[in-house]
Amino acid sequence: MPRLSVEAIRREQLLDAAIGLVAAKGYEATTVRDIAAAVDVAPGTVLYYFEGRDDLMQAALVEAARRFGARLDDALAEADGPAEAIAIHAVVATPRTTEERAAQTLWIEFWRQAVRNEGQRALHERLYDSWRARIAATVREGVAGSVFRRDVAPEDWARRFVALLDGLGLHVVLHPGSVGADVMERACREHVAATLLR
Repeated sequence: MPRLSVEAIRREQLLDAAIGLVAAKGYEATTVRDIAAAVDVAPGTVLYYFEGRDDLMQAALVEAARRFGARLDDALAEADGPAEAIAIHAVVATPRTTEERAAQTLWIEFWRQAVRNEGQRALHERLYDSWRARIAATVREGVAGSVFRRDVAPEDWARRFVALLDGLGLHVVLHPGSVGADVMERACREHVAATLLR
């Protein structure tokens, strides 16, 4: 197995720091200087790896999406059919642990930026298109295999399901006393049963 270069390791350290700081302090409050200090390098070192703060922040969001996708891939490897695969999307998207709540908080911070930043909005669109396409493909598989209802439009259903997951995930982070992880997963199962299963 090839060893990672020092550059690849340093880049990953900078992305880790950016992800952690944005989740802890917020997008606006996180500076290049903060990120550099967290990795114990000079701020100029950050500019060796990234064109600037915006480039670093976009790379951090892509890395957060990659990590979510890797968790999803690992969980889906055990799925027994399309119904279980859809349930796994909900389980992986549910912020249960401290790390998962931090990851959800990171997304919330980036959503705020996407409202006003065209580059962030376009990046979000690409990342979400990829996730929705995975869900839609699973729905098509379930429809073809007579596991899911035939009147379901896979792309429309995937769009609504992702919106449900994001909305509930937001409430798990903001209102854990009234909308906990168990409530989120139960609501997702009920939605699947009411709108997708035969």
